[in-house]
Formats: sequence, C-alpha cells, structure tokens
Amino acid sequence: MALAPRSKTDEFDARERAAAIVGLVHQIAAERDTQVLLDKVCAAAREATLAEHAITTILADARASRRVATSGLDENALRQIEQIEMASAGEPAFDRAIAERRPVRLINPEGRPEAIGLPEHHPPTYSALVVPIASPTFVYGCLRLRNKRGAPGFTDRDEELALALASHAGIAYENAKLYDDLRHRRAELEQEVADRRRAEERTQLALTAAQMGVWELDLVDDRLEWSDALGALFGLSPGQAPTTYDEFAALIHPDDRVAAREGIERAIAEGSDLVNEFRTIWPDGTTHWIAGRARLVSGEGGSPTRMIGVSMNIGERKSLEEQLLQPHKMEAVGQLAGGVAHDFNNLLTVIHGHAHLLSRTLTPDDQRRTDVDEIVKAADHAAALTRQLLAFSRKQVLQPELLEVNGLVISTSKMLRRLIGEDIELVTTLTLAPAAVHADAGQLEQILMNLAVNARDAMPHGGRLSIETGIVLLDSASAMQHGAVRPGHYVLLTVTDNGIGMDEQAKHRIFEPFFTTKERGRGTGLGLATVYGIVKQSGGHICVDSEVGHGAKFKVYLPRAERGAILEHLMEDANASPTGSESLLLVEDEHGVRSLSRVFLERAGYRVIDASDPQQAEDLFRRHADRIDLLVTDVIMPGSSGPSLFARLSAERPSLRVLYMSGYTDNALVQDARLPSDILFLQKPFSAGGLLCKVREALDRR
Repeated sequence: MALAPRSKTDEFDARERAAAIVGLVHQIAAERDTQVLLDKVCAAAREATLAEHAITTILADARASRRVATSGLDENALRQIEQIEMASAGEPAFDRAIAERRPVRLINPEGRPEAIGLPEHHPPTYSALVVPIASPTFVYGCLRLRNKRGAPGFTDRDEELALALASHAGIAYENAKLYDDLRHRRAELEQEVADRRRAEERTQLALTAAQMGVWELDLVDDRLEWSDALGALFGLSPGQAPTTYDEFAALIHPDDRVAAREGIERAIAEGSDLVNEFRTIWPDGTTHWIAGRARLVSGEGGSPTRMIGVSMNIGERKSLEEQLLQPHKMEAVGQLAGGVAHDFNNLLTVIHGHAHLLSRTLTPDDQRRTDVDEIVKAADHAAALTRQLLAFSRKQVLQPELLEVNGLVISTSKMLRRLIGEDIELVTTLTLAPAAVHADAGQLEQILMNLAVNARDAMPHGGRLSIETGIVLLDSASAMQHGAVRPGHYVLLTVTDNGIGMDEQAKHRIFEPFFTTKERGRGTGLGLATVYGIVKQSGGHICVDSEVGHGAKFKVYLPRAERGAILEHLMEDANASPTGSESLLLVEDEHGVRSLSRVFLERAGYRVIDASDPQQAEDLFRRHADRIDLLVTDVIMPGSSGPSLFARLSAERPSLRVLYMSGYTDNALVQDARLPSDILFLQKPFSAGGLLCKVREALDRR
C-alpha cells in the first residue's frame, strides 16, 4: 500500500512517536510482569496512534478472551463496553486479526457500531485498528485502537507503529510468561525439595528413634551406600561408612562373617529376601547385635543387580531374650545337678557309713586307720560338694528362722577376716533399720563366705572388701529389671571388692555350676552357683555389676520379714549318739543305705524291721503294727512316696510317728523346698550320730 504525502510536521511527529516506541520496546523487552507490560503497551499504542482509547485483550482459551489493560476509558465507558461485549457474540475485526494474524483497519464515517459488526448500543466507533499480539509461534491476543483523534481513520504509519509495538509485546509477553512459568515451577520445585527434605528428616528421625538404618548394595559394581542412621548402629560417623561389601564385612564379628556372606549368596541364588542377625564390633571394641532384612532388585535381563535393605539394633531384644532364657537354662542345669547329687548322696551315705564301721574295728595304732580316715575325709568333702549342688539346684532342705541380717554380718565378720587375710581390709556398713529375713542361718553365712572368698581371689595383692546392708523397696518397674522378682520390701546385702573385675562374658556365666575364671586347681566353680541357689531358694534375687579392672559388686535381695515368732530351729548334733529300745520300720529303696542305717540303729539298741519299697512296708506294718513306734522312710521311692505311705499307715494307727530322709525334696512334703516346723527331716548323706539324733528326737516328740 502506497503512503500518502506527509507534511514535515507530520513526519517529525511520526519520527518522535517511532522513537518513543523504540525506547518503549527496550523497556518492555526486559519486563517480567505481564500486567505491567500490557499496561505500557496499551498506553504507548494509544499515544503513538492518537487513538481515543486502547484496549489490550488476551485469549484465555480457544473460545474466550479477557481484557487485561485499557487506556483512555473512564470507569463508566469501560463498564458499558464490558456489558455490551459480554452480551454479544464477539467482534468481527478481533476475530479476523486473530485468525489471519494480521492487522485489521476499519473506517466508519457515520460512527454507527452495527455498520462494523458491533452491537447497536456500543459507543460510536468511527475508526478502528486491531493488531494481533503474537510471537513467531503463538497468538496471545489483540491490541484494539478506536477513533483516531483529528482524523477520519488510522493511517498506514499508525498501523506500522501499532504492529511493531504489538509484535515486540508478543515476544516480551511470551518471555514474561515463560519467566513466570519458570518462577512458579521453581517455587514448586523448591517446595517439593523442602517437602522431601522434611520427609527425609522425619524418616531419618524415625529411623534414628527406632535404631534402624537403610542400605543399598550394587551387586554388579560392589558399591555400598547407607544412611547416616545406619552408621550410628555400627559406631561410625558418616565419613567412616564402608563403600564395599568387604569393608562392611570387616565390621562384623569374625564368628558371624561366614554366615552373613552365605545368607546373601543364598538369597541371590534363590531370589528370596534376606533375613539375618549378626554381631558387629564397634571401634571401641564393644559388641552389638544387628538384625537385617533386604530385598533383591533385578535389572532388564532379570538378574539381580541391587540389594536394598534395612538394619536395626536388636541389642535390647537380645538382652531380654537372654534374661528370659537364663532362668530356664539355670533351671535345667539345676535339675541335672539335683538329680546327680541325690544319687551321689546315697553312695556317699554307704561309703561314709561303712568307713565309720571299719574305723571302729581298728585299734588306734593300726596303720590302716589312717587310710580309713582319708576315706572319711574324702567322703566328707564329696558330701560338701553335693550340698553345694543341691543348694544351686534349690533342692536342699532349708530350715528357715527369723534372722537379723545385721547381727549375722557382725557375728560372721571375725571369721571372714581370718578367711580373707590381713592384706585385705574388711569394712562393714550396716543399716539402722531392722533387717529381718526368713532364712537358713547356715546358708546365709555360706553366702557371705562364698562371696568373701570370691572377692579375696579377685584381689591377689590385697584390697578392700565392703559389706553393706540396707532396706529397699522394689516397685513393679524395679522388680521387672531384676527378672522374676515380686515387688515389695527387701533387705539388700551388698558385697563389693576393688579387685580385677570381670568382662561381659564372665558376668553372664558367673552363676553357672563349674564355671570359673580361676586357674586350674584353684576352684570348683560351685561357690557362686551355690550362692545363686540359696538366694533363689530363699525367695530372693542376686545380680552382679563388674568391669575389668574396676572390681565387682554383688547385690543380694532377700524378702524382708516382719518380726514374729522364731521358727523352730532344727539343728543336728552330729557328735551326740543317743540310744533307744523302740521298734522302727525302716523303708529305703537303696539297699546300701538301708542296710547301713539298720546297722546304725540296731547297734544303738533299736529293734528294726526294714522294707525295700512301700508295698512291702505296708505288709510288714500290718503284721507288726502294735510293735512299731516310728516310721523312718525315704521321701521318693518307686511306686509311692514316703508322705503317701505315712498317710496310709497313720490312718490305721494315729499315734505313729515319722522321720523323713532324702537326698533332695522336690515334692509336696516340702513346699518350695522349705521344711514345715512340724515335720522332722534328715538330709542325706548323714552320719550315724545324725541318724540317731533325729530318731531320738522323733520318738521323744509329744
């Protein structure tokens, strides 16, 4: 299209307007706010073309548009145009400009809106210029100019200026939108990163609280990655984490490494999950239990390429399991020890008795008497060992009485000082509160002696032995920490030394029979096992706290007793040998014990009828019932028990008395292995004097 001739003034004005647009183009190119951008474009286009007013409209979607910026319209005019356009189907010039991506210029001399396709109530429009706002790839909307001031219509120069402005606006608008989209996407990514970081922090906190960690092993490149929480389970800082399987295997306890590797190989071969438990050694040398579970991840070919898993600290669980299993293990060992001691007691009774009989046939100057005395000493020593086994197995007979622990400690201290030697200082600290317990005095003294001997051996170069008493209250929570202990008041007896101490392994086995840390020939391993049995049989609890080089502290908890009547104290006077002439029914299934007991009794003047089993005893009793004054019977026999036999015989003769004897008593006669005050009992192995004293006591009882 040829341009009309211009005056110099028009050309100057056009150049000024073009220069202004060029300056504006530089401004809008850097504008990132689309609203500000379109406001500037709208105002500049109106100024450059001398339009009465300008409107910038942006397409919302394929069918709708939205007005974004205006220039030259007051509120009333703008509201009128909005109402009319909302009720109309659209503007033909706008639609053409969008569809054809080129300017549309209209001249309407009469100003009637309907002449150019606008609604009749639209404000008069004498000229219009609609220019698409577009980038090279997309049309975003239009710049609409109406009613050129001072002229019938917009010129070619106006169209050039408006098109140049709209084209740069389209590019700037696209850039601003891209920038805005990027800004929003960046904000979304930052929020996503923050959310993930918070999720990871929560996960890390949960893993740390649960003492768990996550790891991943690349099976192809042998590359290991694990979380910071996992490093803490192995006593490592994040920078010390292993990066290969071999570095990881070096952290596993040597005894568990083969099993750990075999577990992984088996899981890979079978395509199954990995479930394992192993011990790890921390840099400080301590051992900790770890449990792991992992799953294989296969590559494109179906072969496993990675293994992802979690590991957790199960030290507390292992400790609880050990606390639960330890009583069962000790109970099983105790059952075995009690059974051995019971049978051994019968043999010792025969050995000791026949040695005693043989000794009486020898003159004082007979050289063989020395040999017999050695047999008796060996039998006495063996009997002491069996008593220790019975104490551990809790199958010895306790004869409890009301004891004041403070008094017992005081009375035993002199003996303990001789026992531990002059190079060890003995210090006692006693509570001022009454510390009464129901216990066997001799057994409680044995606890003190065994603990003192154990402390003495732990201080070969001298040291300090402390014995303290106190009163403690164990509530439910405290009682749980001590295993199967009932809540309540306890007398606490604490024995502390500053000797060599012991490691964790020794502490876990210290109360097992025949376990000892002493060199060969210096101990039987029954001392602390005996203490354990006596304490448990007395209804108490014992624990030890010790570290290598820091001594040991043994705490004995005994149920505190209320002051009351002192139970009858049944003590055997082994040196006394009373005699009698009454008739006795002796029932014992062990032939050696039965025949030896008969010899002892008959030499003391008693008439003895003996039986090897309860059935034979009943038959003999019915034939000689009027002559029998006392039933002497073993507790446990084939076919029936001593108490059952006595119940049947005493039903026929209520005045019949009874004396029980046994190597151990795990039956209804002695509830919880405690001797009722109205029952007489003789513990095997026994001497002649012991048997005769008990028989006389049973016959004289009213």
